[in-house]
Amino acid sequence: MPEYTLRDATIDDAAAIAAVHWTGRRAVYLPLVPEEHWRTDTQAAGIEAWRRRLTAGETPLVAEVDGLVVGFAVVGRATPRLGHEPKRDLALHDLWVMPEMHGSGISRALLNGILPPARSAELWIAAANTGARRFFQKNGFLPDATTGTGEDGVLEVRLVR
Repeated sequence: MPEYTLRDATIDDAAAIAAVHWTGRRAVYLPLVPEEHWRTDTQAAGIEAWRRRLTAGETPLVAEVDGLVVGFAVVGRATPRLGHEPKRDLALHDLWVMPEMHGSGISRALLNGILPPARSAELWIAAANTGARRFFQKNGFLPDATTGTGEDGVLEVRLVR
């Protein structure tokens, strides 16, 4: 397991967070969405989106290995999603790590660092992302039979704890 540190993100982390986010999303969603989706969902667009999110006050927790951001997590207020009202007050909006860090313990550290195990929350995840679904279920998140299809055509399921 690599040695890592966790810290709150700053605006200076926008490009690194965008790189982790884009790389992780492509690893999961490439086979699920049409190729034309990736013409607009670019890493450059992600950098601008993360600058806006960070400037607006969002504070992801990032994981670093050897000074490089390799993962991040974001928790916030749960809001209606895919036509469904939230079931919890909090939602895990993002948790992504670089694919080469899967199984390293960094995902669990990020999850526990931003959302302690005793806290109730919900999250939405691609139904086809079975590895991540198993990870979240091991960490107390269970499907509640609520599903919806996103703008990208991907079927998502809600998990709650």
